[in-house]
Amino acid sequence: MKKVEFTSLHLEHFGKHENLESKLGKRVVISGANATGKSTVKRAIQYILGTKDENGKEITGIRQHDENGVDIDGLTTVAEIGISVDGLENTLKRVCFQEKNRQGEYTGKDNLQYFVDDVRKGTKKAYDEFVSGFLPDMVCISAQEFLMKDTAGRREKLSVFSKHDTDSIIDENPEFEPLRTKVKANSVTDLKKACRDKIKAKTKDREAVVVEIRVKEKDKEENNQALNGLTEEDIQKEKKEIEDKILENKAKQEDISKQFEEIDRQTDGIMELKFELSDLERKANEENNRKRREIEDKIAKEKHIAASVERVIRQNEEDISLSEKRVEHQTKYLEELREKCKQTQAIEFDENSLVCPYCGNEYKEDKKEEKKRDFENKKAEDLSIITANEEHAKNSVIEEKQNLIRLKNELSENSKSLERLNSEITDFEKQLSELPDSIDISDREDVKKLKQQIAEKEQDMQKSNSASEIRQQLQDECEDLQSQLNEVNNKLSLAQKNIEIDERISDLKKQQMQLSQEIADIEKELDLLKQFERKKAELLETDVNKHFELVKFQMFKKLQNGELADICSPFVGGTSYDGNLNTSDKLLAEVDICLGFQRFYDVQMSVILDNSESIDEERIPSIPNQLIVIQKTKEPQLTIKNLED
Repeated sequence: MKKVEFTSLHLEHFGKHENLESKLGKRVVISGANATGKSTVKRAIQYILGTKDENGKEITGIRQHDENGVDIDGLTTVAEIGISVDGLENTLKRVCFQEKNRQGEYTGKDNLQYFVDDVRKGTKKAYDEFVSGFLPDMVCISAQEFLMKDTAGRREKLSVFSKHDTDSIIDENPEFEPLRTKVKANSVTDLKKACRDKIKAKTKDREAVVVEIRVKEKDKEENNQALNGLTEEDIQKEKKEIEDKILENKAKQEDISKQFEEIDRQTDGIMELKFELSDLERKANEENNRKRREIEDKIAKEKHIAASVERVIRQNEEDISLSEKRVEHQTKYLEELREKCKQTQAIEFDENSLVCPYCGNEYKEDKKEEKKRDFENKKAEDLSIITANEEHAKNSVIEEKQNLIRLKNELSENSKSLERLNSEITDFEKQLSELPDSIDISDREDVKKLKQQIAEKEQDMQKSNSASEIRQQLQDECEDLQSQLNEVNNKLSLAQKNIEIDERISDLKKQQMQLSQEIADIEKELDLLKQFERKKAELLETDVNKHFELVKFQMFKKLQNGELADICSPFVGGTSYDGNLNTSDKLLAEVDICLGFQRFYDVQMSVILDNSESIDEERIPSIPNQLIVIQKTKEPQLTIKNLED
């Protein structure tokens, strides 16, 4: 086992410590009141070794600062520790100074340098490699490095403790052999998820198959209801009977068609006779119709002219109304102008305007004469404008009255024209009413002869109509038979479709059975994966807890659904560190975690016990390791004591 101890500590301008120099023995007690720099010593050791602080963060803020918290420029920070590894002494040192530009001004950037036995290491990586030679894992000296991690991070750290890999677990438990290839290539979690996804997909497929079976069975049931118990043989027999009746019907239709053609020949020419009679009646009515058309045309023409005259009369009446309003308006305006002229003529010059409104003195004579002239000129100008407007208004009244007379004369003339047109229309309508609607030629011999021939032909047509009715009856009967045949064909189609449905249902049930078997196989594999996971978790928990004395790690938790959830929670006396564990037990758990990692890596290193005032003296562990105890006291100054050299 490699034995590592800290032998000395030297700090310059590091945090609260201007200059600190101390030897470190087997058991070191660092004490003092709050703000005396106890935690700074701990941070300095962590800083030199490159570990993180109790919050899992990199060590920063090492430079000394003033009372306002502002870093002091120009100070070089030095943190140095002596270390003994199996009796061989080395010193580790980190120096930090501020960089300057060419003008000698601080740039705000720090320059870190790393030394081993006062020999500068070119890179931090080279320095860290030297530290890792005696400190295989940072958890060996600081449990916070481990405890600040999440579940996955903690489990990854502890996974190195496991002595059971996949092959060894399966070798010891042959029932897991079917999983060997899969669990070596994939995580158990991913494999379980894949199984659940497959089960879900295949269950969905099976449900779809079940639904389709139900649909097919319902279709078959509906088909059977439509068939009403008929078999395919019954339907074929019924179809044959209907087809025979259709053939018989079509033969009868053919016989009737031959009779119908004979009757058609006998009645041929009736339309020509009727056309001839119609032509005689047309010629007899041509002159009468011509006269009626001439009179109707005259009436239409006169009515068109009368409508135009009526429109002109309406326009005359509107124009007269507007003209009368204009005369009334212009007359009223003329009267207003005459009254305004009288008022303007009556205006007298205001003598008060000859006095200045500001000083109250009369204007000079020339100013008075100017104001009087302005008044007279303005009055004359206003009268001139009023007189001109009055003359224009008077002329407008005269012109509009003349226009009104003209419009009334036009209205009178147009009214007379309309009266004359209406009289002419009445005369033409009387002439039209005296003409007959048509000329009667029924008493002519040639007409009588034609009507006799037509009557004889129509008697023959009655026979044709009877044959036509019989043929129509046969056609209706044939259509009914064809409809029956269509229904029978539909039934036959349903019977044949039921055969297809039975075949499909048979295939679907085979699919259902196959999917059920596949789901059962996957569920079996999922159950085996759960058992493997439980076994692996139990073995991991056993392997991990072998290395700890006070702390017991719980690596998995069983959920209500039977699944295992990965956890990594340290327990002390049944209480979780992450839960309600008290402060003293937490501190002792942290020491035990450091010691557990040291046991695994076969190294014996210094352990830092901070806030030890929270622990009863008798509970502070007695260990072969170097123990650095940090405790709060009432002493105003920092004290470092070596109880055992």
